[in-house]
Amino acid sequence: MKILKQTDIYHEIAYTFQSLYNDGWEVADIRKFLEKNRKPDFEDEGADYWFSIAFWQWQTDSLEDLVFSKIKQIREELIGLGIYKENDRLFQKKIKELDVLVDKFQIRCEKPVKRKKVKPYPPLLYSGDCISIKLENGYYSAAIAVTRDDIPEISLDKNGGNIIALLDFYSKEPPNIKDVEKSKVLYISYREWNAGYAVYWYSAKDMKKKNNISTIGNIPIVKNIISFLRSPEKTQGKSFNYDYWQEVSEVIVNQKKCKIENAKPKDISLKEIVKDLKAWEYMLETRYRKVFKKQ
Repeated sequence: MKILKQTDIYHEIAYTFQSLYNDGWEVADIRKFLEKNRKPDFEDEGADYWFSIAFWQWQTDSLEDLVFSKIKQIREELIGLGIYKENDRLFQKKIKELDVLVDKFQIRCEKPVKRKKVKPYPPLLYSGDCISIKLENGYYSAAIAVTRDDIPEISLDKNGGNIIALLDFYSKEPPNIKDVEKSKVLYISYREWNAGYAVYWYSAKDMKKKNNISTIGNIPIVKNIISFLRSPEKTQGKSFNYDYWQEVSEVIVNQKKCKIENAKPKDISLKEIVKDLKAWEYMLETRYRKVFKKQ
């Protein structure tokens, strides 16, 4: 299965199959879901598509006759192999792999894969939630949740998360909502390889394990905040990476210690990513009026 397991379609089907199987779906229903939502270009990848489904059904000791008939037809007629026919040597190796798999699938799997009960981790925060972060050195920082990303339907780890903007608040005392309102989005300059605004996606599982936050209030987020923060003028495309919540304290403290200021775009104040708290008078420039057009 070395060739098959190197294909993108195999990994897509493996991920979907395992996710739905763990959720209690019957294998026939998973196959129907895949046929409806992941239709292959049969001429090029039909073989990999159906052999991937066959493999995971066989792994659960539930290989359908319909699926086995399809893979036998593929082998006998050598169809659905378009991406391999341009290289004769690879094509011959692929044919041998199909022979091995067809023989393999005629024998019951000795150790069928069992359903796994996966603990779900829904997002801890809602969009606009302001949080206090207890740092490992005893100080406090603050952040605001920009988005809430619920657990997707197809998910192996059942892990939701949030895009969170870390703020430049740093104090021995916990922040309050007024401290958050006055803060700016933290700009990371101490690591040149990944410099940029600290607006990252964090997993709910990581945040729950660390258990170092408390919610202190909520400020509504503007609807077009994602496109706004992605604009070259603001972030130079360097925000919205995935990051580990376990390292958030280290990132904030290291930035605080950093004495070298790298060149950076204009500061982003919190007022620029949330709806106006009291009035709109400070929004004087045309570019701000466009971003903060009242909903």
